[in-house]
Amino acid sequence: MRIALAQFDVKSGETNSNLATASEYVTLASRQGAKLVVLPELWSELFRKYALKGARLVILCAQWPALRLEHWRTLVRARAIENQFFVVACNRTGWSQGTRFGGHSMIVDPWGNVLGEESGRPALITADIDFQAVDESRSRIPSLNDSRSSV
Repeated sequence: MRIALAQFDVKSGETNSNLATASEYVTLASRQGAKLVVLPELWSELFRKYALKGARLVILCAQWPALRLEHWRTLVRARAIENQFFVVACNRTGWSQGTRFGGHSMIVDPWGNVLGEESGRPALITADIDFQAVDESRSRIPSLNDSRSSV
């Protein structure tokens, strides 16, 4: 599956295509009974696809600009809540070609609680992840059962 880059407009006119190349693959792996996914962007359709395939944790590697920092923070939490899984979201920090990147990598649980977040500088974030939280959220609010791919 080819994954394209989302474009963004900053004062310098930079776009993702000037700063990185598109990913060729989306990875789905299983580790100790937990399905894990690595995604390159925050597209809700991909997150839902993997939630329906049983993903319990998504690792997101991104480079969102500081200009869209609040969008980043909101969308990471939204993807965790709407798909009822953990999201480990790594966002680039620093500058490149006139674009400042916002950082604020975070770990979010299926209820949208931020378990750890860095402040916009390179950092290591750790959190205890209990996959029973995924099972609990999905049994208490079985919204994934209502998903309709035909719409």
